[in-house]
Amino acid sequence: MTLSSSDLIISHLTPGNYASSNTITVNVSTNNSYGYTLIAKVGDKDNPSLSNNNLVNTESSDTTFTSLSTTDNITLPNFNDNKWGYTTASTIDTNTTTYSGLLYNVDTIINATKSSTGIPMNNTYPGTNTTNFTIAAKAGQTQASGEYTNIINFRSVANVNTDITINDLRYMQDIASLTDTERQLVISSMATGTTYQLQDSRDDTTYNVAKLKDGNIWLLDNLALDPATLKSGVTLDSTNTNLPSGSTFTLPNSTTTGFDWDDNNSFINPAINTASKNDSQSLAVGQSGTGKIGVYYNYCAATAGTYCKSMSQTGTSNATNDICPKGWRLPTGGPSGEFQALRNQYASNEEYVLALRTPLSGLFDDGSARYHGSYGYFWSSTYYNATGMYRLGVDTTDVYPQYTTYRYVGFSVRCVYDATPDMQNVTTSELATLMPSIGDTAILNDNRDGSVYSIGRLADGKYWMLDNLALGSTSAMTLTNTNTNITAASWTLPASTTTGFEDAAASYTTAAINTASKNISQSLAAGQSGTGKIGVYYNYCAATAGTYCKSMSQTGTSNATNDICPKGWRLPTGGASGEFQALRNQYSSSGEFALALRTPLSGLFADGSDLFQGAQGLFWSSTYYNATNMCILYVDTTGVNPQNTNSRRVGFFVRCIKQ
Repeated sequence: MTLSSSDLIISHLTPGNYASSNTITVNVSTNNSYGYTLIAKVGDKDNPSLSNNNLVNTESSDTTFTSLSTTDNITLPNFNDNKWGYTTASTIDTNTTTYSGLLYNVDTIINATKSSTGIPMNNTYPGTNTTNFTIAAKAGQTQASGEYTNIINFRSVANVNTDITINDLRYMQDIASLTDTERQLVISSMATGTTYQLQDSRDDTTYNVAKLKDGNIWLLDNLALDPATLKSGVTLDSTNTNLPSGSTFTLPNSTTTGFDWDDNNSFINPAINTASKNDSQSLAVGQSGTGKIGVYYNYCAATAGTYCKSMSQTGTSNATNDICPKGWRLPTGGPSGEFQALRNQYASNEEYVLALRTPLSGLFDDGSARYHGSYGYFWSSTYYNATGMYRLGVDTTDVYPQYTTYRYVGFSVRCVYDATPDMQNVTTSELATLMPSIGDTAILNDNRDGSVYSIGRLADGKYWMLDNLALGSTSAMTLTNTNTNITAASWTLPASTTTGFEDAAASYTTAAINTASKNISQSLAAGQSGTGKIGVYYNYCAATAGTYCKSMSQTGTSNATNDICPKGWRLPTGGASGEFQALRNQYSSSGEFALALRTPLSGLFADGSDLFQGAQGLFWSSTYYNATNMCILYVDTTGVNPQNTNSRRVGFFVRCIKQ
């Protein structure tokens, strides 16, 4: 934003007369598709004499021109004595131009612009737009002479289209140009599992996309980017491709070479093959439907020339750039990757394949396409070893989200848009946008392991996890105060074990978890329809991230203040005045409460085994009860008890609430 002048001057204003100032222009440049709003306010809060909306006499601050009202719309001859106002009229006519007033230190909209179409999103709003700004005043017969002054501040704010949906976008790349609010509105407009169409701006190919059960937006077709079909003049660069700022990549022409195991060149040089690009193959695991094969890319090509390491590379880095459209990227792979996390959201391989629409598109190596109709292979961004990366594999009977392969092979590319906000970074205002009403839900990501959780805005107005926490595995894991609700710099979550839940002193002072039933589902409490995954059992020392590991003979009555919830979240409070009970008070029955909070009958872990699965569910709170026990939420097949208590040695479940 620029001003043509820093001064607005009314000269030769005489008692009993009126006059207008010079006109300045306020120039605003924007590439926001929905324009901008120009705002002005008057006054200087750091200058006592100008802490108002008057024009103040520099010789005597008691003598002023007072501002018109913001609702005034009057011509200069109709001003009352000793008044001033402004106009944004393009031309000034004494008898017809109308004026209004500004408020002290309060924003007043003086010009709101909006694109008439706003679509497609990659069109820029007109560039530079000019607003004229003029002030005028009328002096009374007795108004003191002198110089009158104040300060007017201008600022411009990009408009947000509060009505925007996925159907307003044309290109996959458009989503990257949205504001955070617009992006969340687009994501919220997408029904999970519903297919939408977007184009790739680089070649105008139309792809099916969908928001799947992990909350992310997935490409449902194999990428078919081919230099032979790029639009005229298009270069792959950081404006249209997932590349570092300022870099470019030349996609090579189709070839049958460059996919050879015994040739290091196949690791360090990009290669693609397009011979089967438009051929269709059936979906995996015997599901009905077909999908086009698309283009085969070796890993150097799939990563747009950014991950072309030799067979003897050192280091363990993942790929961070690729040939996906700008704003999209390769999915992560391996045990904690997005291919696996997505599989965890579906009850069967068949549901997973139907959701992701993975065809048996085969692969390309050693000069030919292989395994059409038998297998499908899809690159991830995740490192496995010096020569290999993780990938998704599918065949006629199964899916393999954690498989690995050599980087020289030609595989298919799927892209994902990371639409799931991190629990650690999401703000309360962002949650309110995602879930504006009681009962609304959203999917959030735990960035410690990539697990996704349903979150609900429940009847108490708070944001609750609707799934049991599933953090932990057969390996230990380091948590830090940047991702976990702890004050210490770090804490190590132990590996899964069957010990540490006994009626012994060590079970109170040593953290223990068990993950054996992590992905098993159980029915909801109080006879409600639906299921929930069991998640991980934590004794209380583990649930509080090693911060509440007091002996059986502890003294004091303190509550837990740290826990293994994501940063920005915490354990709910328990007992008669706790948050579990307060939430129960908002529902008319135990069944409504259990259905809202989605509490499964996930049992408990004690004395070396899981117990009472399908019969009970028990959930930790942060609230002290006695030397050995804490307050918990208890549910069973007939009801709920938000004021129950139990021993800290036992393995129960963790639900988190937004702080």
